[in-house]
Amino acid sequence: MMFRSAGTSAKNTTLARGLTVSLSQRQSSFVGMGSTMAMSTTSTTKTDRFLVDVHSHMYYPGYMNILRARKTIPKVVPSRVTAGQERLVILPNEENNNETADIGRPIGSEYFDVGAKLEFMNTHRISHSIVSLANPWLDFLNANAEEVASAPKLARRLNADLESLCASEKAASRLYGFGILPTTAGGVACAEEVRSHLSQLPHLRGVILGTTGVLGRGLDCAAEMDPVYAELEKSGLVLFIHPHYGLRGEDMSQYGHSLELALGFPMETSIAISRLILSGVMDRFPNLKVYVAHAGGVLPWLQGRLDSCVGYEKEIRLEKAPSEYLKDLYYDAIIYNSDCLDLLIKSVGADRIMYGTDHPFFPPTGTEKLWKSAVKIQEIIPSQHRDTIYSSAAAKLFGLQLGQSVDQSGAANSSSSRIGMAVGVKPAQGVKVESSCS
Repeated sequence: MMFRSAGTSAKNTTLARGLTVSLSQRQSSFVGMGSTMAMSTTSTTKTDRFLVDVHSHMYYPGYMNILRARKTIPKVVPSRVTAGQERLVILPNEENNNETADIGRPIGSEYFDVGAKLEFMNTHRISHSIVSLANPWLDFLNANAEEVASAPKLARRLNADLESLCASEKAASRLYGFGILPTTAGGVACAEEVRSHLSQLPHLRGVILGTTGVLGRGLDCAAEMDPVYAELEKSGLVLFIHPHYGLRGEDMSQYGHSLELALGFPMETSIAISRLILSGVMDRFPNLKVYVAHAGGVLPWLQGRLDSCVGYEKEIRLEKAPSEYLKDLYYDAIIYNSDCLDLLIKSVGADRIMYGTDHPFFPPTGTEKLWKSAVKIQEIIPSQHRDTIYSSAAAKLFGLQLGQSVDQSGAANSSSSRIGMAVGVKPAQGVKVESSCS
């Protein structure tokens, strides 16, 4: 491996006080956050903390209609066993030919209804969520030329739907989103969606993308991905990398979803991010903001091996060791283990890590009412890093401004504590986090 000269690269649950979010520099208007939260009756603890969930999925209504109309995976179908129930089928091993047995997983309003999303947030004292369409996004639109041609228009419509959902009165200024790309239409079409549409939608702060990138060619395919990276870097939008495909060639069909989700997904993510780093993407686009799902997969634990192996590959030319690029990425804390989270914090710094729940997947079992993902992740975050991981890291990455309320004209107003006062917590004390968007 050849290094060039180093380049510069650019157990408490909590509820928010009055949170104001300003739009990034790509927008000239501001959204005031004076709306009061309708909190659950069990939310009584007073706290000064915000809690921002950056990993929160939905299959919003327009997308659900697409899945209901499909006959092949991904699809939503009526239950074969339970009347009135729908089943979501997104993975190949979720299907079977037994007409007396269900396929997929049960899907209820928590997957597609904004009211159910807000109820979940209230129950777990989450002040704001950055919502993303769950996998497999639009990666399946490749059956024929007609499907491929429809992808750009469909992506634009679904992104507009998410913007409307987040901007709705019902959302009460608590929701923001990641848009999607028409990946089967090619890199130019994806870049155009970022440039001409996504960058103009004030509630959408990034895009979610699978590990196979555009046209399934990988995150290291410069011909397809570089135009997308360039537009994302220019707009300041965050690129959220999320798994879906698992480890190809491995039999993950046994033991339910355990092998596929617990091991396949993190390894899939790790290989994809390694390819992104080793291909020089972070050198070519030093201001690209990349957020990696599930605490970075297994990369934080195998970074030493990657450095060692790459050191023998003369054709790989990077400005620094692969492990150093991990400090330029962002992560959620969805790892479920305090020792593992401690290692991630030590490796990249708490200011690169954010709270996430993976809602609505992994719901409560039995008589439980709380979601393990939401509660467990809060429990493992060290107390000295809670403010950072709960909110300030996300605020900086996504251009959230904590503190004073801002009205539509951009002027500060006196309603800055209306959210906090509504739920019995202290109003903001003028804390301000500047947008890092360029």
